[in-house]
Amino acid sequence: MQRKCRPIVCRRPRRRTIALLLGAAVVCYILFSAEARLRPMILTMAEYECRQRAIQKMNAAVTDAMTAEPLLFDGLYQIERDPQGAVLAVTGDTAAINQVKAHLTQQVAAALDQLREQTFYVPVGSLLGWQLLAGRGPSISFQAIPDSYVNSDVITTLDTAGINQTELRVFLVLQADMTAILGGYSAEVYVENQICIAQVLIVGQVPQTYVQ
Repeated sequence: MQRKCRPIVCRRPRRRTIALLLGAAVVCYILFSAEARLRPMILTMAEYECRQRAIQKMNAAVTDAMTAEPLLFDGLYQIERDPQGAVLAVTGDTAAINQVKAHLTQQVAAALDQLREQTFYVPVGSLLGWQLLAGRGPSISFQAIPDSYVNSDVITTLDTAGINQTELRVFLVLQADMTAILGGYSAEVYVENQICIAQVLIVGQVPQTYVQ
């Protein structure tokens, strides 16, 4: 003849099971809540790091190209003067400027493409916003991947640099679309960088007197 379990004894496994399920549900809720709160900060930090890395690559690529070819910018602009030495006009060689722009853009695109092979890390302590924990704790990894070709443009500015002196500066404006890929999600990053690639000081006749 089989004995019947007492009601109190039979309820204990059920209570333990319910307690474990409730504990698991609370843990999951805490984890999901923490992820929801940290996700915007993680994406913002990844976007910032991705943009900074891309700008560093752009600057380094242009600097390396200018160092390797010091005469790259010679003859881009011609200054026309009258017999007395007064500046009449400044003329740019469009073909030469476009060649320089294409060359530098190609160097920048090759430098950005190297980011595909690198993995970057953001410490969790930096995401919490506490100064004492900045740069500490486990790191979250992500990759920065270029999405498309690098777009570029050349702009020039004329600024007064002194008495009868004008400074012509040439800027290479670079734009690129990047993607910061993290585990489970990604962030689109637009990068724009303006680099001065040439400076020309235009000096005209110095006046006999100068009154401010």
